[in-house]
Amino acid sequence: MKKIAIILFLGLITMQFNGCLSTTPSKQEFNNAPKWVRTPRVDGYIVGLGIAPPNRGDDIALQRSEAMALARDDIARQIETKIEGFFDKFAESTGAKDNESFARDVKSKIRNIVKQKLKGARTKDSWMGESGKLYLLMTLETKEVSNMLKHSTSNLTDKDTQFQRFLSEQNLKELEKELENYDK
Repeated sequence: MKKIAIILFLGLITMQFNGCLSTTPSKQEFNNAPKWVRTPRVDGYIVGLGIAPPNRGDDIALQRSEAMALARDDIARQIETKIEGFFDKFAESTGAKDNESFARDVKSKIRNIVKQKLKGARTKDSWMGESGKLYLLMTLETKEVSNMLKHSTSNLTDKDTQFQRFLSEQNLKELEKELENYDK
């Protein structure tokens, strides 16, 4: 009998934690939501959606900061994924894919560049759901991403010539087109 009581108790605790930790919005939450909450898209921009649950202190500023961080992470992941995919195509066509240290170095540089530029991301809109979750839409202009890559070549050394080739004007234009068509 004691074992059954313990199992039931642990089951209830598990169900309680699952309910508390869930960040998946209910369908009812979306009834009055603006369209961008369901389909975050803005032409000419890379968008990130951050969803922050209410906190114990009902600190809206903290909730907003969390939603902004999540939205920036979303934008960064999208940019990195697209640029790394583009780089992999470039590396394959130039034979650079066989040079693992070069590939790691380029991807590391890309991550650093993206992290620096995310400061240019702006809050476009926000909405508080019925559950108290804050939905925040952030944008980063697509042209800004290609500009940041273009300007990143100014502090490269001679050993980075292949990276400079990757960031050539023609490649940047192709990359900008791919970023603009992201998620369409």
